[in-house]
Amino acid sequence: MAITLPNYFFLNGKLHKKLKVVKTENVVVAFCFPDETHAQYMYSVTCREFQKAYTMKEVAKLVKRPQNEIHKFLKNKLIDRPSGFAYSIRTKQPLNIYWSESEVLDLRDRLYELAPKGPDGFPRGRFNLVSKAELREAINGDVSYYVRNEEGEFKKVWRAL
Repeated sequence: MAITLPNYFFLNGKLHKKLKVVKTENVVVAFCFPDETHAQYMYSVTCREFQKAYTMKEVAKLVKRPQNEIHKFLKNKLIDRPSGFAYSIRTKQPLNIYWSESEVLDLRDRLYELAPKGPDGFPRGRFNLVSKAELREAINGDVSYYVRNEEGEFKKVWRAL
């Protein structure tokens, strides 16, 4: 499967915006937001090492929690702020906040810690949060595995990583 570099991505822990890709020269030109510089990277290395950048809406969908709940936790400083802040390169106006893949995984663990627990140590009631395996699959886009149950229907099985 061919990997396509998204418009916004994290490389070496810093948010970048893809500006130009020259595959024949194996070069990607990107703007690094924290350093405020244009940078050139080897395209093949970048495709192997980058992490996807996710907006708040995408993060809420990935962890199966309401977007306003994540905003509330950020406001009350119960979870760490994401490290990716994008702005207009020309006007320096803020555009969006981005989360890296590792930050989304950390967020999922922190949300599980914040959930009210019952006497058995597990979240009470109908706590809806994605499992680690499901989240990794959604992030990595891995191949899904199916097994046939007694009725002959195919059911999705989450592969342990």
